[in-house]
Amino acid sequence: MNWSIEKGTSPEEMSHFPSTLGFRVDEYSGGLFGEYGTIEKLIDNIAKGRPVIVRQWLDSYYKSKDIMSHYRVVVGYDYPNKIIYIKDPASRLDIWRIDFKRFLDLWDLSNYFKNPAVNWMLVIYKETM
Repeated sequence: MNWSIEKGTSPEEMSHFPSTLGFRVDEYSGGLFGEYGTIEKLIDNIAKGRPVIVRQWLDSYYKSKDIMSHYRVVVGYDYPNKIIYIKDPASRLDIWRIDFKRFLDLWDLSNYFKNPAVNWMLVIYKETM
């Protein structure tokens, strides 16, 4: 990464680092042959106790300006009420509550000029024997 041009951590770096510590990493980013992340895949992994990192727009303002994506950790869900719970390093809140519709809207980075992605998610876990 050229730090004189870019700031932050790329999705590739996010995917690579946990594997250097011996973790299994499943990345969902679409791409030519890849799978996209879905609410169902996200919930399935959270139910298994696996951390899930998502890449979203920071908020609606930044989405409208096409200027900043951001990583968040999904920590829970309330499926009947269509709520996702996230921890956000940029927030003063301990845990955010966000409804499925807004979550999905912020999760769609398909028109992000720097590094487009649809429903990018990273699942990190230890393999069991």
